[in-house]
Amino acid sequence: MQSEAFINPDNTAENRSAFRKQFLLYTLLFIITALGVYLCFLYFHVTFLRTNHGNFDGIAQTYPAYASIREYFAALFSGNGKGFWSWSLGLGDDYFELLKSKLANPLTWLIVAVPEKYLDVAYDLVTVFRQYLAGVTFLFFAREVSLNGSQRVAGALCYTFSGWMVVAAGAQGAFLNAAVVLPLLIMGAERLLKGKSPLLFILSVFLFFVSGVTWTYVGGVTAVLYFVLRYFHYNKGKSPGAFLRAAGYYCICGVAGILISSVFAFSMVLSLSDATTSAAYEPHTVMYTLKAYLNWLLSFTSIARTSTYYTYLYMPILCVMVLPLAVKNIRRGSTAAVMAGILFIAAFFPVTGKFFNGFSYSVGRWFFVLVFFLVWAAVETLGQEEFTSKRGLRLMALWLALLGVWNIGVCYLWLKIAALNDACATAVSLLFGFLILLCLWLWKHTDFLRRLTERRRKQLLGTAVILLTMISVMGAENFNVFPWFSNSLYHYARVGGIRENFAQSTQRAAQTLQQQDSSFFRTDQVDGNNDTRVARVQANENLYFGNRSVYMYFSTISRRWLLFNKAMGNNAGYFDRTTSFSNDNRAALDLLTGVKYFLGDSSTKRPGASDYAPFGFTYDRTVDGVQVLKNRYSIGLGTTFSGYITESELMKYPPLVREQVLLQAAVVPNESVSQVRGLTHLKASDIKTSIRSLNYRIRDQKSLIVRKSSMTVKGRGGSFTIDVPRSADAANCQLVLSFRGLTRRTNTYEERERLAGRSGSAVTLTDKINRASFVDDEAFTIYASRGLVEKDAMCRKGKNQALTDIDDYNINLGYYKDASGQIRIRIDNLGEYSFRSLKVYAVPMDVYQENAPKLQQNRYRITGFTNDRVKGTVNAQKDSVLFLSILDNPGWKVRIDGKPVSKIRDTDLAFTGVRVSAGKHAVELQYIPVVLRPAGLLTIIGILAIIIIEVLRRRRGARNKQPAH
Repeated sequence: MQSEAFINPDNTAENRSAFRKQFLLYTLLFIITALGVYLCFLYFHVTFLRTNHGNFDGIAQTYPAYASIREYFAALFSGNGKGFWSWSLGLGDDYFELLKSKLANPLTWLIVAVPEKYLDVAYDLVTVFRQYLAGVTFLFFAREVSLNGSQRVAGALCYTFSGWMVVAAGAQGAFLNAAVVLPLLIMGAERLLKGKSPLLFILSVFLFFVSGVTWTYVGGVTAVLYFVLRYFHYNKGKSPGAFLRAAGYYCICGVAGILISSVFAFSMVLSLSDATTSAAYEPHTVMYTLKAYLNWLLSFTSIARTSTYYTYLYMPILCVMVLPLAVKNIRRGSTAAVMAGILFIAAFFPVTGKFFNGFSYSVGRWFFVLVFFLVWAAVETLGQEEFTSKRGLRLMALWLALLGVWNIGVCYLWLKIAALNDACATAVSLLFGFLILLCLWLWKHTDFLRRLTERRRKQLLGTAVILLTMISVMGAENFNVFPWFSNSLYHYARVGGIRENFAQSTQRAAQTLQQQDSSFFRTDQVDGNNDTRVARVQANENLYFGNRSVYMYFSTISRRWLLFNKAMGNNAGYFDRTTSFSNDNRAALDLLTGVKYFLGDSSTKRPGASDYAPFGFTYDRTVDGVQVLKNRYSIGLGTTFSGYITESELMKYPPLVREQVLLQAAVVPNESVSQVRGLTHLKASDIKTSIRSLNYRIRDQKSLIVRKSSMTVKGRGGSFTIDVPRSADAANCQLVLSFRGLTRRTNTYEERERLAGRSGSAVTLTDKINRASFVDDEAFTIYASRGLVEKDAMCRKGKNQALTDIDDYNINLGYYKDASGQIRIRIDNLGEYSFRSLKVYAVPMDVYQENAPKLQQNRYRITGFTNDRVKGTVNAQKDSVLFLSILDNPGWKVRIDGKPVSKIRDTDLAFTGVRVSAGKHAVELQYIPVVLRPAGLLTIIGILAIIIIEVLRRRRGARNKQPAH
């Protein structure tokens, strides 16, 4: 039943002119509200690009990607297209496959159309525009489901300024793409269920595929759930056969959308199939913490997450205040209310977060779906009589009072488990909520307003409610970033700041090196755009500069690279499934991956970077204030091995020894031995290894106790010193600190308090809640330093994206003529640790010195290369395996002397190999994405399927319209 509220219940009289007015009104209100919401960003000249505090995606992923795409398009339009492959993505990767969601999005084109100087500003503007578009698509959806004008505008504003939207804008602006497409998907499903054209639904499926794999999955789950609920809303009492026919048609339309998205779908499949399958540790298995549930209501009135990342429920107070009325609509069969109810209950459990994240770790990326249905359910109530009735007003007032008492009185003042900024945001939200209730009461009961015309009264009420809602949004959401209430603003880069940081990076010198040296090479370094030297460079700087290097940080990187690093005992490249930070400056690994130059001390950085250079690197020149050290030996993209061993034979050696083995033999998978039959199969006696365990003495233990096979860290930064005596074994070697079987036992609340020197007894109720809510993980970081060289090894068990199948940690402290002296070890997380062994290894360089010249002599001599094609020659003394430091990828094809040849998959565990016969040969490599041909064919099939579906639908509609005879 419709009310006499400020909205006009008559939708039948609406026309395009009225909708245009609603569109313009929404646009005006959005601009005003956005200026208020992002006032702090404007005033302090801060961007939406994050640079620290656990999320440096802005500087490490987003900005480099857009800067690279800008150069990519510039080259494309100038006639110098860069192809599909990029040597600036780690060791090389498919550029389209990794960046497809950005490349195919027209909003990206707007960002990269500006000069690089203004790239961060363009990113901010487009991010806000994405947010605006989410409201626009909600307007169209609201018209489809017969919400009237005011409901549409109110819903669009509440959806676009929800907490999830604002947080996503400031964390990963591209996440908003899914929030833009979702209303179109539901609108398309709605039209399909009503017998209208399925084209919008099919288009929405396509747009979700363009947005990325996570959003495609979330959209698919949502579409299925919505179809089931909405079908029975429209078709109560119909037979199961009718449902199956409707579901079949729905699926056919979905498949058509998938077919026209084949390029993206195939690319997703390839990316996922090549990604690591190691599961992230999940600390919450059944329920979240007690504190999370106690603070749940706080998330309605402030930008406070309910549990994990992106679990934000905040909505403008107009939506929050009517939620009790929306709950009543569940009994009335409202699809929006039922969907919102189901998803809201699901949000209480970690398993749902895992489910919506592809059964990975629990995270709230899917919460925009929950917010969408909550907003829809809320604005539905604005058209009901109860919204302005005395009963409804009392119910809403009671609900707001409950929120105030609980969020401010209980959680903030009494239990002290809520933050000040969240309490202030709650106070602002509730204040304006009660003001809206006052307006509704005055509109209903004052004689003065009753003397006005009905139209005028509704206009006054609508204006007052919308203005109060907008002001509440500005106030509540600003408390999340006000410098006086929160330090979150300092986690973002200032305007122009990222560009300035990159200008200080040592990788600026690599651009000049690539101009001066036409050979194929990669660079290594330790300094980056910041001074966090122990973390070995924030990855993807090479993408920004267009350099060839050995770093990468993206949501999906090749599992082959990760598993190679694991096999080599390289913790710098195996601790997180999104990242390979470096080769840990190990000489053999740098040689095998083609590192020719090390970027050392820079005039823009603190001294000491050159000390991290591996053995064999000596000063060559200074480029733009950066000391460049050159490798005495370099193999470029690859070299030949006349002997081989199998993968199982390699894995019998300890990890640090495997590095020496790879200098002497190609490693082929056991199942590929037939491809190298006739080549020399080396025996263990043919392989020379030399690695020595050094004696040491532990002393100077501070806040840390070391035992034979365990440690107790009593404070953050607990440390001890290892003294390595002078000996012949410690001469001319690479020095490696090695923990085997190192694990940290999770603490209870009492154990943590005891280790920290506190009583640990829960005296107050707050203490008891903190104890009941305490969740520990196994994460820690080991810092090891010798002189000016400091390195770290990380265990991230319990963190998102962590690799959990590792408990051995090797830290390369560099090459020394005399490795004796002191090693200082610090561990950042207090707790009880156990380990099988703690060793200090000397890795003599004799094996390296003996084999590196041979590998350089037998290298693949490149005569020319582009991104997609490499030409060169090899001169093999015997039948050999040509090893190429290209991570194994089916898109790379090899021709020898003009004839195509089969590759040896996963040579040296992860890379590309090919058999070559004795003699000199021309070797050509070409990259052609494997998705192109099948995806193109399926896209054509999809287009034809869409045409057939639409033609059949129209014919069926025409038959149904014919009069009966």
